[in-house]
Amino acid sequence: FFYSPANPKPGDLITFTYIPSKLFKGKPAGIEAIISISTATNSSIDNIRLRKYGNRYTGNIQTQPGDCFIYFGFFNNGLFDNDDKGYHIILKENNRPVKWAYWGLSKYWLEGFQWLKDNNVAQKNSASKALALNALSEEIDNNPEAIDVLFDTYISLLKKNGRVDTAKELI
Repeated sequence: FFYSPANPKPGDLITFTYIPSKLFKGKPAGIEAIISISTATNSSIDNIRLRKYGNRYTGNIQTQPGDCFIYFGFFNNGLFDNDDKGYHIILKENNRPVKWAYWGLSKYWLEGFQWLKDNNVAQKNSASKALALNALSEEIDNNPEAIDVLFDTYISLLKKNGRVDTAKELI
């Protein structure tokens, strides 16, 4: 999976190329893709149209000024690529993550991944809570005022990840 521009910012047109993994070798044709675009306050999940060129699939996404995070999932016949994790893009401004971008990634691991599981797309990834905590920590590192808004979620994720002592220290 690769895309351009290399450091997309809100409002950019992003062109992406996906090369299916060995997981899909020998499977019927018909790679499908979903996309989730997050802003600071919400996100939406939708299908995305792909164009096939040989063994590659390409597409375009027009981001909007308020967008901060984009998630891509590619699947075929109930199998989900990249160890059920999909791919993501953190939008940037001045080579720094846009505020709330990592919160979007954290929300994906908390909510979007569950949506995929509920719709029988993702199957085996059990690390979503740890990945959500990592992304939330990145958000707080890049956007320190986020702790005021995300404190309860952060404490909850610390506890769910077995870091009760750390959570108690912060409370």
